[in-house]
Amino acid sequence: MTHTISLAHANLYADALEENICCWFQELVQLVQKTEINEHYSICINMMQLAAFDIGLAETLIEHPRETLLVLDKAAVSAQYKVVQEHQTQSALSVKGLVHARVWGMPFHLDHTAASVFPGIGSIRSCHVDRLLTVSGTVIRTGSVTMIESHKLYECTRCHDR
Repeated sequence: MTHTISLAHANLYADALEENICCWFQELVQLVQKTEINEHYSICINMMQLAAFDIGLAETLIEHPRETLLVLDKAAVSAQYKVVQEHQTQSALSVKGLVHARVWGMPFHLDHTAASVFPGIGSIRSCHVDRLLTVSGTVIRTGSVTMIESHKLYECTRCHDR
C-alpha cells in the first residue's frame, strides 16, 4: 500500500518549517550567499530538532521518507526567499532551487519498534522498503568497485558484426 502526504499537509508542513526555520537560519544565510546557482546543495536537519518541532512530521518522515523529504526540500527553497528578503541590503544573494534536506541523528524512540528503524545489517528485509533506516557498524573489509553487467555486446574485429 502506497501512502502519500496530502497536498494540504505538505503545504502546512512547508509553511510551519518556514516559520520555525531558526535552527537552520545560519545554514540558509550561507546558502543564499553562494554564487553557483545550478549546483546541488544540502540542508542538514537534525532529527531530534525536527521531532522537537513537530513529532508528527518526524514520524511521517520515518514512515514515508520519499514524500516527506520532498516537502522538506520545498520548505528549504521557500525559506531561502525569507532569508533573501531579510538581507536585502546585501547584493548577490540568490535562492537556490536545487536544495535537498539531509536528515541525521535519528533517535530510537520515535518509532514503536526500534528494530524497524535500526535493523542489523543482516536483518534488513522487504518490510524495510520505502522506510527511513539507520544502519550503524564498523567497516571491517572493503573491496574494489565492480560493475554489474546485465548485458554484453560483442563485436567481431574482422567484419564488425554484433
